[in-house]
Amino acid sequence: MKAYRALGSLALFLGVLLAPVNAAIAGDDDGWGSGETEHGTEITGQQENGFQDVIDHSIGDDGTYTPPTQWPEYKYVPTCSINAPEGGADVLCGAAVNTCDAMGETGAIRFWVYRRTIFADGRKPTAWDQVATVCKGPDDPMPTTPVVTAEMVVQVARALAPKTQPHVEPATQSYVNIPNNYYADAPDVTRTVNLFGHSIAVRFTGGETTWDFGDGNSATGTGIEGAEVGQAGSVEHGYDRKGEYSVTVSTVYDVSFTLPDGQAVTQQVTGVPGPAAQLQIGEIQTTVNDVG
Repeated sequence: MKAYRALGSLALFLGVLLAPVNAAIAGDDDGWGSGETEHGTEITGQQENGFQDVIDHSIGDDGTYTPPTQWPEYKYVPTCSINAPEGGADVLCGAAVNTCDAMGETGAIRFWVYRRTIFADGRKPTAWDQVATVCKGPDDPMPTTPVVTAEMVVQVARALAPKTQPHVEPATQSYVNIPNNYYADAPDVTRTVNLFGHSIAVRFTGGETTWDFGDGNSATGTGIEGAEVGQAGSVEHGYDRKGEYSVTVSTVYDVSFTLPDGQAVTQQVTGVPGPAAQLQIGEIQTTVNDVG
C-alpha cells in the first residue's frame, strides 16, 4: 500500500505569562463581610481562605497561568489587651471567653484576626494588620499560611497541560470519500508549578487522545505519521460532503507530582485542544466528452 506523505508540522504556540498577579489581599475589598456589635466588628460572612483567591486569579480566561507573587497570611489572637500577633502574650480573658457566649455561641472564643502579606521573592513580610474579629469554636479551622494542596496543583496543571497538535496527511486539501491519515503530537513533558514559594515539578504523561473531525464524527488514538491505508493503530477519516473542516484533538494526561509535605499524587487532566488543522474537502467529477 502506498504510504501517506508527511507535510510540514503546524506551529504550536503555548504561552505562559509570567507576570505579577493581583492577589486580592489589599484595599477595602478584602472579602470580609462584617457588621457592628457592642464588642467591635463581628465577622458575618468572612472569607478566610484569601489564598484560594490567589489561585483562582492566577489562571486567566485564556488558560494561561501566572504564578502568584504574594499572598495573605492570617493569625488569630484572643481579644485580650496584653495579647498581640508578635511580641505579646497569648492568654485568655473574660473579653475573649464571654463575648461569644453572649451572642449564643457557647464555648467559642473571640479572636482578633490579623493579616499580613507574604512575598514569593523573599522580601520581608508586611506588618500585621488587624482586619476583623471572629468567634471560633474548638473545631473551627483557623487558616494561617497557605497550604499547597493537590487540588491547587491540579487546577494549575490543567492550564499548563500540553496542547495537542493535529496533523493531516497527505495534505490539507482532499476530496469526498477519500480517507485521510491523522496523527497527533502529544509529548510527555515536565513543567514547573510555582505556588506560595514552592516549586513543584509536574510530569505530564499522554493518555487517551480524542479527535473531532468537524463534521460530527470523532475517533481516538494518537495515530501514526506516514501510516499506510488501513494500518493498525492509524487514525483515518473521510468526508461525505465538500467544504472546509476544522480538525481538533485533545489528550487526557496523567499528571504526577510531589506536594511540599512529601505526598506523591497522580491524577488525570484533559488538555486544552491545540490550534485546529484546517482541511479543505472538494469533489471529483467526471464528464464524458466523446462516445464512439
